[in-house]
Amino acid sequence: MDTANCRDEDRYSRTLVKMMQGQAYREMAAAQLFGYGLSLVPDLRNLEYFVWQIQEEVEHFKDVARMYVEFTGESVEPAVHERLLSRPIPFVQSFYELAMAQFLYDRGGYWQLREYEESSYLPYRRLVQEIVEEECGHQLHGEQLVIQLTRTGDYEVEKQGLFERWLQAGAALVWTSKHGRSQIRDSCRAQKARSCDRHAGLLERHQTHGDCLWSRHPAARCDWNRCPGERRIGPERREIQEGRAARRDWILRSVAPRKESFGRLDRDARVGFHCPARGVFP
Repeated sequence: MDTANCRDEDRYSRTLVKMMQGQAYREMAAAQLFGYGLSLVPDLRNLEYFVWQIQEEVEHFKDVARMYVEFTGESVEPAVHERLLSRPIPFVQSFYELAMAQFLYDRGGYWQLREYEESSYLPYRRLVQEIVEEECGHQLHGEQLVIQLTRTGDYEVEKQGLFERWLQAGAALVWTSKHGRSQIRDSCRAQKARSCDRHAGLLERHQTHGDCLWSRHPAARCDWNRCPGERRIGPERREIQEGRAARRDWILRSVAPRKESFGRLDRDARVGFHCPARGVFP
């Protein structure tokens, strides 16, 4: 009996189970988050959009739950509810915060899934590829709302605090502990699972928590952030040097959406956010 191969298969199975549990948790948490925020939506158009998004999140949860049963023979719901109790998602208190949550929390989910687009487990790969496109649309809607609301100038007091709060919540989706990183790396070397190997490689290259927050997209061109030791990234679209960006403690990357999604932003648009200080994230 090849005991080493058995251990490799067992490690690979545990990794897949954790991936599916984490995905099911994210979908259920998002459904609860946006469901709670429905009472804060001020107009019918956005209400219809958020209701539609909640339905999508629930459908995603059902798809992951079905796949989990097929793989393990058990329900994923107990693990999800236990995690929701131990790590509850913060609920929003205003429509502006709801938009910020949609922007940054969904961005974290998007990048979590992008690491698994080429998973060696084909059912999960197919599901992830379907969900990624929809998650991209969610965060683009949130980004547009945040930009529009912030440019009114009515949220100058609370905008930075909410930005940091939901950046942290989104970052928690893509952050992996040192133990988890080692476990994923070992499993993937044994099974040659490209998705996990790619994830482990990313985490090895960026020993902190990830790479730079934004790349080139409308929000980044419009003074969204200031990183310590860096000049302001303004409408002139200066690029942060790749090597320096990789060494900083910022979590999420941008999706680089199509420019026509939002049109041109004025050079004086008042949507400036600052990257939080090091040590903010878990």
